[in-house]
Amino acid sequence: MPAGGPSPVFTELLLNLDEDLLRRGGTEGLIKVMRDLIKALKASYSDLAEAVNISPEYEKKGEQPLPAEGRVLFWEKSAPAPGEPAVKQLYNNGGVVEELNRTASDGQQGLVELATAGEAQAMSDAGRAVTPANLAAVRATDVEAQAKAQDKRFLTPKNLAALGATETLAGLAERATDAEAAAGTDAERFVTPAQLWNQGPKIKYAKLWEQQSAGTDGGDFTSGDEAGKWGRQRVLNQEYDPAGIVALSGNQFTLGAGTYRLRVRAPANNVTNHKTALVDVSAPAASVLDGTSELTGYSATLQTDSKIVGEITVSSETTYEIRHRAANTKNADGLGVAADMGKPEIYTEVEIWKAA
Repeated sequence: MPAGGPSPVFTELLLNLDEDLLRRGGTEGLIKVMRDLIKALKASYSDLAEAVNISPEYEKKGEQPLPAEGRVLFWEKSAPAPGEPAVKQLYNNGGVVEELNRTASDGQQGLVELATAGEAQAMSDAGRAVTPANLAAVRATDVEAQAKAQDKRFLTPKNLAALGATETLAGLAERATDAEAAAGTDAERFVTPAQLWNQGPKIKYAKLWEQQSAGTDGGDFTSGDEAGKWGRQRVLNQEYDPAGIVALSGNQFTLGAGTYRLRVRAPANNVTNHKTALVDVSAPAASVLDGTSELTGYSATLQTDSKIVGEITVSSETTYEIRHRAANTKNADGLGVAADMGKPEIYTEVEIWKAA
């Protein structure tokens, strides 16, 4: 058929209406022409119904003219199937036909039925539409949101606010600012590893040591004390200090105000008894920290370490050195025997941690 317009027979009758009336004449001729017109009009409606899939059970019940736009035709079915509209409306505009009250689907626009609150909550009907009132029935309560067990409710911003994390409930949390992390008073926001590192106390580390070329012994170890001092000064000629907490110069090191933890080791060979001490150079006869008492061999090569471990608090910039005392003198290698393995020889070591 034409895309919703009158059938060819109906169009031809309209064009030849005057000629038919003249040829047939009289009342019977007029009746015959009107019968032909009605028959053609019904055929046109039938073709129109077929074009938009109107089943034969539907019967045309009327039309509504729309000026300058077309007309709306009404088709009615006495016993429609469940979900099927009892009345179908066709809009015919210049041969273009649309079904006005067709059922909506995911592939076409059309009419929908409203879901009940129960259908909305069940979330199983795929053909009905929900209303704002239905949506209110589907919204989760704060208790349901916190229980995290309901899978057929949606959350609102208000629900999310009720999902804040607590000591007993896993939930949403807000990150603390750096200022809040530093203050340490907020009990609801969380901190990141970066904030923990930036705000927490930082341990600063430095290391000083004596290094000689491969195969070089530590040197002579003369027993007793230097004049006015306790023991003999140990060599320190290397420095690792990325945090800038110590200054090394002439075998002595200077620390600024603060609290420090130190660990020292110094070797001795074939001097029998020996011992180390951390000494403030302004009072070289006294020790700030004492090292362990150790024993070496005397006639045979036997090397041991005297160790210092402790914490000091420096009130103002102070210079220190490591001093070592032996019971007997041993020349050449009394301060350490070289391993001679192609790598630098390491003797005295001082490790420093600044705690505050």
